[in-house]
Amino acid sequence: MARVKANAAPGSALVVDIYGERMLALARPRVAERTLAMTGEGLQFGMSFAKDWEAELAAFVGSTTYGQGETHFMGTRHDKGPFMVVVALQV
Repeated sequence: MARVKANAAPGSALVVDIYGERMLALARPRVAERTLAMTGEGLQFGMSFAKDWEAELAAFVGSTTYGQGETHFMGTRHDKGPFMVVVALQV
C-alpha cells in the first residue's frame, strides 16, 4: 500500500474490498487457487467482522497512512456480521 500511495496523486482514492474471515473459510483452497490464477489476487487477508465491524475496519485503516472514505459493508443483517466491505482509502 505504501508503494501505491507513493505513486498516487494527492486526493486519489484506493478502492479495496476486504472479505470477512467467514467468507474466506467458505472459499475452499481450490476456489482460492482459481481466483489467484484468474485475477492475480490471493484470498488470504480477511477481517473478523463478527462484532463491531465498523470499529474493526476503522482500526485497520487507522493503522495505515490512508483516510477512510466511503464505506459499504455487505451482509450486515446476517447474525454473524457482514461478509465483506468495499472502502475507499483516501491518499
